[in-house]
Amino acid sequence: MDVARTVNKKNAKKTIVIYRRAREQMPAEDEEVEDAMREGVEFWFQNNIVKILGKSYVEEIECIKTELVAVEGDRERPVNIEGSNYKAKMDFVIMALRFKSR
Repeated sequence: MDVARTVNKKNAKKTIVIYRRAREQMPAEDEEVEDAMREGVEFWFQNNIVKILGKSYVEEIECIKTELVAVEGDRERPVNIEGSNYKAKMDFVIMALRFKSR
């Protein structure tokens, strides 16, 4: 969330956070998400990046919509919805990965 907000404050034309789960499942603090939204950051929930496309630089991304499927004893898991692929023009991608320390 910090990266998206910082990029947005540095005058990016548009800043989009793409998250494969629902907002309620996002590990970010609610206040941070709300602040980012107020600052103009756009959120695409239940979407997943499939490919980053371009010859020598990023030109667009291919995404797919996801649905949440219940898994016994665990939180709902995002599953790609077959045939829901679409492309979006982009010129920069920053991948963020979450990990837990032991």
